[in-house]
Amino acid sequence: MKRLLITSLFILVAVPSFAATAINLDVDANSAVDVVYGGTNATTAAGALTNLGAASGLASRIVANFDGGGTTAIVQDSKCIITVPFACTITGGQILASKKLGTSGTVSIVVNIWREAIATNFDGGSSHPAVGDKITASAPPTITAANRAAIDPATWGAGATLAKGDILVFNVDSVTDAVICNVVLYVNKL
Repeated sequence: MKRLLITSLFILVAVPSFAATAINLDVDANSAVDVVYGGTNATTAAGALTNLGAASGLASRIVANFDGGGTTAIVQDSKCIITVPFACTITGGQILASKKLGTSGTVSIVVNIWREAIATNFDGGSSHPAVGDKITASAPPTITAANRAAIDPATWGAGATLAKGDILVFNVDSVTDAVICNVVLYVNKL
């Protein structure tokens, strides 16, 4: 039997001769809910997602974190590597960063994003992905003397579309005073 791990579920149940009833089910992170023939009419997790309307257009996020433990500065060329879980289009995002916890003030940081298809040139970083594989054109996520900034992938061209299994490397190109940085890409599943 296939099992689908979910942390929160909203179910709309139609009962004959009664009005539709909404049930909100909170499930802890260690629980699993069986994918059954009933509510989704599917026998697999993928089928359940399709029947629930989540097969395409699903809004989600890809998140990269750089954390110096709240006290240690992030250094240039720090990297975060993420595998893209499904084909998607980047629709926007934000970059957030701060100084040492409890210290006020602004920071500056530039985080570039490189992409490589795992099936083609990905070699664990010895030569790919690298600077030449960037998807951000000339507009990488950047904070200049602030603590946050919006990400606009409209200037990235074809770089805004990702394939399932692509490897993304978030690389700190430059940094001043940041000890924590969070890069969030808003994506829509294709």
